[in-house]
Amino acid sequence: MGEPPPAVYWYSEPFFQLNVGVALAGIGEDGDAVSLLREGLAGLPGEQRQAGWVQEYEDALTGAEERA
Repeated sequence: MGEPPPAVYWYSEPFFQLNVGVALAGIGEDGDAVSLLREGLAGLPGEQRQAGWVQEYEDALTGAEERA
């Protein structure tokens, strides 16, 4: 997988893992969602990890963990 163009720097494997994790949680596949959300969060660069939008994914992880 190559690097995304600068205008879409966030299009990375961890970013997609987060979004697939949220989708899986939404359809009740919580075990798989937990794995992808954990991997996605762990793979974010430090400057993104501190961003406010990350809370949505942390909340999704917490919910999926509770249901798994």
